[in-house]
Amino acid sequence: MAKFSLSPTIVKKDIAYLTSAGINCSGGHQQWKRSRQGAMRALLLAFQLLSVVAALTTINCRLDLSPRQISRKELLRTHLHLYQVGNFSGQPYSAKATLRDSEGRFQFADLPVSHDENSTVYFQLVASSQDYNLKPNRVLVEIQGRGEELEPAVRAFQNVFGREHFPSPEIVYPEQLVELEVEPELVISYVHAAPLRNYIVTRRGGILDSGPLAGIFRSKYKLAAVVTILALLLFPMLVEKFDPATVEAIKEQRLSQTREKYAAVSETK
Repeated sequence: MAKFSLSPTIVKKDIAYLTSAGINCSGGHQQWKRSRQGAMRALLLAFQLLSVVAALTTINCRLDLSPRQISRKELLRTHLHLYQVGNFSGQPYSAKATLRDSEGRFQFADLPVSHDENSTVYFQLVASSQDYNLKPNRVLVEIQGRGEELEPAVRAFQNVFGREHFPSPEIVYPEQLVELEVEPELVISYVHAAPLRNYIVTRRGGILDSGPLAGIFRSKYKLAAVVTILALLLFPMLVEKFDPATVEAIKEQRLSQTREKYAAVSETK
């Protein structure tokens, strides 16, 4: 986190100088020469103001999935959002971040904070993943100014669902917020892997997905029994088609057995 390197006294003097210089570049080449010195000073002031804008607070964070390794899938399927809450003037701060490396590091830079000793700014960090249930998934960040000579004090609290827009860790309903460590970085871990989410469910499957046929195809024993029965039914027809002589011999053998049986019965009588 950086702090201001330009005092308000210098800024006021430079602004007063520019006001008295009366720079006007549309009056021609001669007038531009006369105001060249003022333009150079204005350029210097612009660089100084840019340094002030760049000297904003940065929050360093890290996603810890140990003992798991962070792969490219986690890099793409993890979403991090920081936005400003509470009382503020102007456009609220809002930014999204992505994991920068396999260590899970990410940061939110250029947070608009005030160096006044009595000013406090609140931000809400929301972390979500398509593969894991993160903890904490909501973090209340408090940045309090401590004057121009000191860096702002950054504190973080584990927030809960439904309290994202209550920017105060002192609210006791439904419970006191737990303070988190922010130095050297704010760590977000995971509880467990998220369950598989089926967003598309087929209402009516085919005959092979539901019904009696589906039960047969899903069980290897039922499928084997069906194949055996079909083979026994189709075997005589296949033999008759491909080997008629063998079929005739089988028929003659059956007729002979039948005659012998009836002959034996007649002799017995």
